[in-house]
Amino acid sequence: MSNGQPFLSRIAPGVRWCGELGGMGLSAAYMQLPIFAGTLLCGASPSDLGPSLAAILTCDLHLAGIAQLLLLPALSTATRLTLLVVGVWIVPAFTAPLASPGRILALLDAARALRAPELAQLLPALLLALALGLAGLLLRTPSPRHGPA
Repeated sequence: MSNGQPFLSRIAPGVRWCGELGGMGLSAAYMQLPIFAGTLLCGASPSDLGPSLAAILTCDLHLAGIAQLLLLPALSTATRLTLLVVGVWIVPAFTAPLASPGRILALLDAARALRAPELAQLLPALLLALALGLAGLLLRTPSPRHGPA
């Protein structure tokens, strides 16, 4: 969709927003299928996956929010994918031991939610993921006062 701006500009903002929200929800649910399949292949029941399901969905929402933010600049698809992989996995892995930059860049870490053992510790990661998703939606939606971009 990175080259589909003329097509996307013909779609009403409300319809486009609902489509993006539905796409994010469906893609998050679709990404859970390998996890459920792996759980069943290992002989565990789906109820064993229940406690960690919130962390997995938070991780998915975090990735979706960052991916939406990467759709803002006019970049090629390969550049966006490279920035996503480098920004979400490689940079946080290398800067985690560092004091100051490690704390700031830890906000990009997608696996942060998976390391939260309890639901109360998962809340900051969930709030960050929601903020990233909301920022991606708000920055991409044109203001009604200024008209479509």
